[in-house]
Amino acid sequence: MNNSSDEPIAPCDEVGTLLDELDATVMRMARLMTARHGTADHGTELAPPHYMFLSALEENMPMRVSEIAERLGMKSPAVSMALQGLEEKGYITREHDADDRRVVQVALTDEGARCLKRTKDGRRKMMQLYTSALTLEDLRTFVRINTTLIETVTAQNE
Repeated sequence: MNNSSDEPIAPCDEVGTLLDELDATVMRMARLMTARHGTADHGTELAPPHYMFLSALEENMPMRVSEIAERLGMKSPAVSMALQGLEEKGYITREHDADDRRVVQVALTDEGARCLKRTKDGRRKMMQLYTSALTLEDLRTFVRINTTLIETVTAQNE
């Protein structure tokens, strides 16, 4: 853990209260962000899961369905169903691997890349608005703490 003394936080009443508050604020923030990020009036064309799929592909193209599922912490059948909708919109292509027909390679199309950029630009504008009350140092700390929490949760779920 990364507290000021690098020792685990000892349970006490204050820690319990803070953990309850953290739990409530994380759930509320997730609900608020999910409600806003998927609406056209906020500059986002893609629903959050589709945004995550296309972002993963942009960074690591092409990818197998199983690789996308692993990266996003999802099951392959759920990813396959979501990818079908993206393929119908022309945002991705799915092709069977020439060496192993059971393997499907997924790639981002030019239209998918354009849609992703528009959505990313809209999301960044929203995040700038949402975080405008934070200093640069607060923002760095917030990102660092969130990254640490995500890594911890991911490790616990493996």
